[in-house]
Amino acid sequence: MLLLDRPASEVLHTELTLEEYLALPEDTRCEIIDGVLRPMTRSGKRHRTVQRRLANALESRAPDGLLVAEEEVVIFKAVPPSTRIPDISVYDDAVVVDPDSNSVPVTGMTLVVEVVSPGSETEDRYHKPGDYARNGIAHFWRIEMTPDIEVVTYELVNGVYHETGVFRRGDRIAVESLPWVDVDVTDLLGPFA
Repeated sequence: MLLLDRPASEVLHTELTLEEYLALPEDTRCEIIDGVLRPMTRSGKRHRTVQRRLANALESRAPDGLLVAEEEVVIFKAVPPSTRIPDISVYDDAVVVDPDSNSVPVTGMTLVVEVVSPGSETEDRYHKPGDYARNGIAHFWRIEMTPDIEVVTYELVNGVYHETGVFRRGDRIAVESLPWVDVDVTDLLGPFA
């Protein structure tokens, strides 16, 4: 029996290899931690707007050699397989082996961004940043949406994220160690400003 021929409830409780996980349909919203699938909920319109607009802003300013992606599968390890799917990731184009895949290895990852959503607060605020830090990703940003938009930037120092800035409506995101970054926070909200 093929993996995709199984009922969803069975697949969600089955340990998978990295190859089986990466072979799932692209619209499968799951991360894999230590071989076990973890479903992800679909985010709301405001979340997706902020995510898209930030990815576009970062891409327009990123220096040559850096790629910006939304919901890219970041592979931490193959056995047992562990991945995360940040809302936005910025990484070195040298790590891209297959331009048609939806995954990259954690090596070469420069920045990951999580937009906190209802239902994913604990993951976005605690579990994911811990995984990103343990895997050596230099920069992490967390975007809070309530009560109003707030972008908190962090930099990895000695294996721990340290806050480097808090940016709100009317501010421009600027990070000293990412000199190419210059993003208007209010613009991220688009029609929801």
